[in-house]
Amino acid sequence: IRLLRKLRPDAIHLNSSKMGVIGSLAGWIARVPRIVYCIGGWSFLESLSKPKRQFYILAERLSGYWKDLIICVHPGDLKEANRYHIQGREPTQVIPNGIDLGVLDTHRYSRLEARTKLDLNQDVFIFGTIGNFYPAKDLPRYLEACALVVKQCPEVQFVLIGDGPERSLIEAARARHQLENHVLLLGSLEEASRYLSAFHCFVFPSAKEGMAFALLEAMAASLPCIVTDVGANKWVIGTSGWIVPPKDPRKLADAMIDAYRNQSDLSKKGRAARVEIESRFPAHATYAAHKKALE
Repeated sequence: IRLLRKLRPDAIHLNSSKMGVIGSLAGWIARVPRIVYCIGGWSFLESLSKPKRQFYILAERLSGYWKDLIICVHPGDLKEANRYHIQGREPTQVIPNGIDLGVLDTHRYSRLEARTKLDLNQDVFIFGTIGNFYPAKDLPRYLEACALVVKQCPEVQFVLIGDGPERSLIEAARARHQLENHVLLLGSLEEASRYLSAFHCFVFPSAKEGMAFALLEAMAASLPCIVTDVGANKWVIGTSGWIVPPKDPRKLADAMIDAYRNQSDLSKKGRAARVEIESRFPAHATYAAHKKALE
């Protein structure tokens, strides 16, 4: 409150559940003229106890009184907002995330460069994943799917770029399924999207998502994608990839096996993914919509 009274901003743009409550209340008390809240994914959709889930819903609903506008990044979150009567003083909007294709295309390595820098075999088929090692990413269960794939396609590899609190669980799952020679944990890499060309196919096995930039970047790199049906995933990829139920290693493995055995279709799906990004999720459109929302 003190900071807002000192700065006297024309508008504030809030971007997390916690700040959505605290920031909007502070902005309302400090009489900030315009308070906008953009939620990347509702916290109450995570695996929570019933009391905690109800607390999050109530906090989102009550704090709507202090917000001029709530922005969701995909229609699924708007549906949840309407279901639980979460709204600001104006009708809730959907403004999807967007990415700058020019920047990504300029900085992305070729497959040869990416694999050389990552010390990967140039000839092996690779399923790749980029993400923080958090519970929502469901990576230990993903390794169950990898084990099922290896039984039928022993020559493939799986690369995970990222790190986080679940690393020990992922390492344990890799050892339990005897995947040390198949699953490579490369840790966190600066500008990880530069290495996307190292993969033949991008896998996004999350149990919970909002609208992930990692998926947008993979599609921008013309990668066919296998995603779980959570958050914006299905809405984003359209018909350019495989969509499987969350927390289902067998269905995920089946999609991966299908991708590997039908490699002639991968380029087609990759081109379709790129078209989805070019036509639906350009950064300039996202920027313009948020700018208008703040005015």
